[in-house]
Amino acid sequence: LAATFFGLIFLVETFWSIAQFGYTATTFELIALILVLEILALVVGDLTGSLRQRVSLRKALQARENLMSRTANLVELSRYLIEQARTLIGAERADLIIRSPINDEWQVITRDEQHFLRSDPLRSEPVLAEWLLAQSGAVILNNLDSPQSPFIMEQQRPFPLHSLLSRSLLHSNGTEMGRLILVNKDNGYFQPEDLEALGDLVAASEVAIEQARRYARTGYDLERRVNQLAIIQRTSQELNATLGHQAIQH
Repeated sequence: LAATFFGLIFLVETFWSIAQFGYTATTFELIALILVLEILALVVGDLTGSLRQRVSLRKALQARENLMSRTANLVELSRYLIEQARTLIGAERADLIIRSPINDEWQVITRDEQHFLRSDPLRSEPVLAEWLLAQSGAVILNNLDSPQSPFIMEQQRPFPLHSLLSRSLLHSNGTEMGRLILVNKDNGYFQPEDLEALGDLVAASEVAIEQARRYARTGYDLERRVNQLAIIQRTSQELNATLGHQAIQH
């Protein structure tokens, strides 16, 4: 912006100097001064842009480090993601729908709670979470508080809903692992630019969550194996004690 401003000044000053003084030394001195100022403005602009890029890169790296440091706990990682996304976009609420690494069922993780997504065959109106999971790609829904909204009849929602943004999280093989959902933008409605702003955070989260799922699954399998070995050991001890008692009797 500064370079453009000085560029316009340079053109105006050039024509004005030639008109006033003609092709004299004073004219060329003024032109040279304006040219130097324009070059200085370009340099300052480049430095400012570079500093902003460095700050953005530092924040992105810090966010990635924070995400990767939470990979041992899937719920903690998920809550960090939804809080970062909510703050980044400026939304009233953020939730994450993700498959459980244990039984592969869909579960909803919010800032305060965690529960499985259960279908109710008696409901006649569409359930928003199930509808979102059936969609492909990102979703932006605005004006959800209007009487024409297909989700207006969901009576169990504890908060008003007027806008929603949803973006898929993918495994490394391209299959969907879950959906990040932002509800009720603070100022106005959600826009496609909000999806772009989530790009770096979602990309880092996909890697971290996939790793956390492996940890959770490995931990579950290990715990189950330990329990099985404990049962086998206890059964073996009881069997040995029974056989030993019978041998003493005979």
